[in-house]
Amino acid sequence: MSLSRSRVRIVLAGFLGAFLDSTLCPAQALPPDGAWSTPASGYIYDQLNRAIRPVGGFIGSASLGPAVVAGVDWASVAPNRTSALLRLSQSLVWIPNLARPSQVQTLNLISAVKTALWSADSTTAVILGGNSTLTWLSHFDSSPSAVGSWSLPSPGPWTLLAVDSAANRVLLASSGAGRPVLWAASLTTGPAALPVSVQPAAAAFVPGAASAYIADASANQIVCVSGLDASPSSAVVVTSTLYITDPSAIVLSVEGRLFLANHGSTVIYELDSVTGALLSNLQAEEAPQSLIPFSAGEYLLEPAPSHMKNTSFPPILLLDTSEPAKVLFIPRGR
Repeated sequence: MSLSRSRVRIVLAGFLGAFLDSTLCPAQALPPDGAWSTPASGYIYDQLNRAIRPVGGFIGSASLGPAVVAGVDWASVAPNRTSALLRLSQSLVWIPNLARPSQVQTLNLISAVKTALWSADSTTAVILGGNSTLTWLSHFDSSPSAVGSWSLPSPGPWTLLAVDSAANRVLLASSGAGRPVLWAASLTTGPAALPVSVQPAAAAFVPGAASAYIADASANQIVCVSGLDASPSSAVVVTSTLYITDPSAIVLSVEGRLFLANHGSTVIYELDSVTGALLSNLQAEEAPQSLIPFSAGEYLLEPAPSHMKNTSFPPILLLDTSEPAKVLFIPRGR
């Protein structure tokens, strides 16, 4: 006679509760409902150990495996979590399948890489080069090649803030003229400064629309810039000196909620993207300098490298923007 599915769940839950109560962390609460049901898979760049490592298990109880590629100077793992651009021995390389890391393609396309942002389907990457160039790479299903490039005008330095889901349109900031200026570019349209009075620190595109949310560091506010493909205009969503202090990252969930991180703060603020109302404070163990897409609705919290050097093997932190939003951790180990 077989147990019903519901009885199996009850037995497993009882066993798990008894195990936790009697072992390592009796005072630690179980993850929120549903946290055990989502598999965690793929690869991440472990910046502290300069290695690409696999993630396995379930969100809320995931773990990192041993390095599949070591000695990595820089890496950007594609949203499919199975392939990556890496800098190894000062060369930019492409590994199409991290399960077979020996199959490496060297890309003599870009001399220096500062940032790479991907399309949602992992078919295109936009790369900001150290020599103030903006390059679109595509054809990752065969042999990656440049399909477009722009030389960014002076003054720099430049920051690549965000790309839309197709990695066609991008937002950038230049900061060499005394204060950062917001710029837009696309695969077919060269970079142009936007007539919007903001000091852009972070940005997130609105899916399916020519608009984006901008964290404005000069006025402690978030603004929505619309008409990016025609006549840009902006509207203030929220102003706050309490939770918009020194923005480092901003993301928009599929439900329309904003998540804002600040330099030097371990709190991530969840905001209503229409009213700007504060919905919740999410406590992290590290202050993120960026939020890197991991999977649908999930983002890796990347701490500042200088802070990581002073911390002994901190866990990998993961922001889950599904409701209720939460910050989860993956033990890093050595």
